[in-house]
Amino acid sequence: MNKYNRIFRNKFDKRIFTIFCGCTLVPLLVIFCIAYFQVRVNLKDQNFRRLEQTTKAVAMSIYEKLLLLESELRVHPETIKNTPKVPFSLAEGPQHFVNITTIYDLKAEFDDENSEISITERFNSLKNWLNNGMSVLLTKSISKTISRIYMVSIMSDEKGIVIGEINSTYLFGIGEINILPPMTELTVFDGKGGILISSVDAIEPLAQVLNEKISEDPMSRFLWKNADQRYYASRKALFMESRFKDAPWEIVMSQQPSYIYGAMSNFKIIFPLLVLLSVLIVIWASIIFIRRNTGAVETLTNAASGLLVFSTDGSIKQCNPFMSRISGYSVESLCSSTIYDLAYSSKTDNITDAIRRILKKKKPYELFEQEFRHKDGSKVWTLISISIVRDESNEPLYFIALIQDITDQKQSAKEKSSLQEQLHQAQKMEAIGTLSGGIAHDLNNILAGILGYVELAKMETDPDAPVRGRLDKVETAVLRAADLVLQILTFSRKGKQDLQHIYLSPIIKEATKLLRATMPKNISLQLDIKEDTEKVLADVGQIHQIMMNLCTNAIHACEENGGSIEVMLESQMIPAGNTDLNLDLESGNYLKLTVADTGCGIDKNKLAYIFDPFFTTKEQDKGTGLGLSVVHGIIKSHNGTIEVSSEPGKGTTFEVYLPVAEVKCDDKSDKRNDELPFGNERILFVDDEPMLANTMEGLLISLGYEVACFTDPNQALNQFSLDINQFDLVITDHGMPGISGLNLARKLTQQRSDLPVMLITGYLDQINEEQLAKAGIQIVANKPLQLPQLAQHIRELLDNDNKSQDFLLA
Repeated sequence: MNKYNRIFRNKFDKRIFTIFCGCTLVPLLVIFCIAYFQVRVNLKDQNFRRLEQTTKAVAMSIYEKLLLLESELRVHPETIKNTPKVPFSLAEGPQHFVNITTIYDLKAEFDDENSEISITERFNSLKNWLNNGMSVLLTKSISKTISRIYMVSIMSDEKGIVIGEINSTYLFGIGEINILPPMTELTVFDGKGGILISSVDAIEPLAQVLNEKISEDPMSRFLWKNADQRYYASRKALFMESRFKDAPWEIVMSQQPSYIYGAMSNFKIIFPLLVLLSVLIVIWASIIFIRRNTGAVETLTNAASGLLVFSTDGSIKQCNPFMSRISGYSVESLCSSTIYDLAYSSKTDNITDAIRRILKKKKPYELFEQEFRHKDGSKVWTLISISIVRDESNEPLYFIALIQDITDQKQSAKEKSSLQEQLHQAQKMEAIGTLSGGIAHDLNNILAGILGYVELAKMETDPDAPVRGRLDKVETAVLRAADLVLQILTFSRKGKQDLQHIYLSPIIKEATKLLRATMPKNISLQLDIKEDTEKVLADVGQIHQIMMNLCTNAIHACEENGGSIEVMLESQMIPAGNTDLNLDLESGNYLKLTVADTGCGIDKNKLAYIFDPFFTTKEQDKGTGLGLSVVHGIIKSHNGTIEVSSEPGKGTTFEVYLPVAEVKCDDKSDKRNDELPFGNERILFVDDEPMLANTMEGLLISLGYEVACFTDPNQALNQFSLDINQFDLVITDHGMPGISGLNLARKLTQQRSDLPVMLITGYLDQINEEQLAKAGIQIVANKPLQLPQLAQHIRELLDNDNKSQDFLLA
């Protein structure tokens, strides 16, 4: 009860409740009453229609059965015998007749136990009907209301008249066959008002109603009652003049109201329950209505948004519990502070400006974003809506602020923006890779031409001449540039790893030489390289790239305050299990490359992400976040691993582990052959670059070969077709306009299957070994190609007896 006393705080609330209930319950009760009486009328009307349909069906069925009886009586009277009266459900055959009499003397009389029917007296009126094949129905009263039915017909041989008394039980069974509705009474009257059959106990009131109130309409409905019961009835006049000589019969169906309105019993039970439920719903709705309209502040108190009520000077007067979740302070602490205390001290202008605009009536409310400070010091982004409440004189009383925490939305938007930037960066890097791949391909041709001219110049120069040393340096620079091009092609995914058994120390020393030239003066670089280390199976260009990336990161870490960088190379044995080192490596011998700096270091929270793509600790214009991820990928592809340790302010150390290669003693890579192999065969050389074609022609001639050079692959194909045996070897470039080197080789080997073919290219773009084998290519060499390598590959092809077998990737 106290709960409802709190709900109805004053008389005004109670008046609202009374009015609301009255205006709702009264129409509701009226609607239920109208529905009750409407259902009652509908039930009565539906029942009358059902009775009418049944009455018509029974009348038609009785007429049809009488026709069958007449035919049976007239055509086969000898098969019909007198039988005792039995229930209709057990009757079979002739039991629809109670008594059969055949009269051969028309002057004779037929007598039964109760009355006498003089055939001779009525014969004249029946003669025409009987002679025309018709039968006659005769009814004879045996009491004031009950009549018996006789059917008269001429025998089939026309020698006599058959008279049969119809069993009334049979007629009643006809009604049952029509599946009468439950509790339905059937009554049949003859033309004189006598009752032929009836299931009604009191038939006198029914007969009286038929004599007094029923119209001449063959189909009608009416009401009748006796002393105890009241009935609804339907009547159908059955005219049989077309077949039987007799007055029409009256077929009557009747039902008691208790059956008709039986369906209302459930409604009477449900009706009070529905009224009670409606009352409870109205009361509940009234309470909700009052609470919603008179308890708005209480609703806002429990809302899923922060609520602040503060005065014009910012002092908080009231707040809800959700505001405590947003700020981390209790409700009591909030009510003793100001709204400005919740915001960062340097970011309260939004609140001040919003209050100023509302007070100047520029806007009824203000909606803006505001940074709040959580109790734990973290930043909380909120969306604030401030409105004002004024008194009757339009003076400001207080402000109401609705506050939503949008920190998660802000964080999601920030992450989305970061992902968008990463996507743009990846697209730029992909575009750069595509562009660099094209540039590197053209640069390869230029380097190949330069290297060729250098090789020719060296061959024409005395080994002791001063210019020979300069040519050697040019050759070294060209080869370094070729390595750089190979790295660019690898970056653009158009090159493959060139794995060789190499020593790491020369590569490390060469990389550090390049770095010293650009290193700031306040940074020192120290090397501790063990010269007795073994070889590793690695790509020279990628190892050079690892050194450049790691050392460049170290320089960036030290460039602000200076420092030192130490590069070390040593052998490392990884025992089985390596529990001490905790490395994800198999046991065995490894080379350990260490790059350590004394720079700014990396925060512990960021250390786990430094190998992720696009993650960088540098400023926006000083890194892409790809360097360490590329280093990590290269080391993993070499079956090694990389470890990092760092401490802010004390520096960072990277440790790279690469497995030592197993080199056999007879490894051909360790053998040097300074003597160039020569020959005198005829070679077809095809390259679309004129400079490269000229240099290669000179180099091949210097090796003793006869050379036919073409810059147009179609001309080369035509020349070869003139005599397919005129050339001993074909050397072709891959990327040429019109016909690629692969297609040219395929066309040439189709004409001569044993023709040896060498393909020289800057990169293999989407060409697999199967395609090369089908084109008949035995060797694929990368540009630029040095003279010793070129001479060696030519002899391998020309001296190989099985020239149609597998190709060699040089």
